Amino acid sequence: MSEKVKAPPRINDRDENEGEESVTRRRRRKPEPSPIRQDIAGITLLVLALFALISNFSSSTGLVGFYIIKMLLRAMLGIGVYILPIFIAMLGIVVLKRQDVRRLNARISGITLLFFTFIMAAQVYSAAYFSRMSGPVTGAGGLIGYILRGSFERTVGSVGVYLIIIAATAVAPLLYFNVSLNDIWAWVTGKLFNRKLTVRRMPLPKPKRPEAPVAYMQDTSVASHIE
Repeated sequence: MSEKVKAPPRINDRDENEGEESVTRRRRRKPEPSPIRQDIAGITLLVLALFALISNFSSSTGLVGFYIIKMLLRAMLGIGVYILPIFIAMLGIVVLKRQDVRRLNARISGITLLFFTFIMAAQVYSAAYFSRMSGPVTGAGGLIGYILRGSFERTVGSVGVYLIIIAATAVAPLLYFNVSLNDIWAWVTGKLFNRKLTVRRMPLPKPKRPEAPVAYMQDTSVASHIE
């Protein structure tokens, strides 16, 4: 007689869905940054910021400072190369602080957005800043500012460029400080209303204390005389 092969136990649909959800959750979870890697990255960024700052105003940084900072980055960023150390230092400080992944990414995005907005605004404000120097790009925003301004002007026009600069300048601090417009509005209105209440607040009159009842003493001498 042939032996009957037993079928494997069937898994419920609910168990299958729970298993798939657990797998997708594990995939969606982003690994937390290592504290040691954050320290290394933050210190490296601070050192690069100091190196870029010295290279802008001195020739003691060698060939790297001359060709990369003064020549290459100045051609790419324009006057943005002078404020580049500030933004690199801000990135280093943000990385050194113990933050979760979402807040860290939001702050880095805010700093980067503000930096490129400054470059495009410099290109719009002064398109012939480096006109005395020989080169294909003479604007204050360098090659990147020239590309940003040209691409946005072709798509949304000159008015749209100004609106984009205003919007990006407003959005960048929101990303960096991780706040919303509702939070700012609530804070401002709270400050204003609290100040008005403190100014208009009048001292309330003190409530009058009720008079204590007068205790009348019974004349015990008359009562004893009648008895």
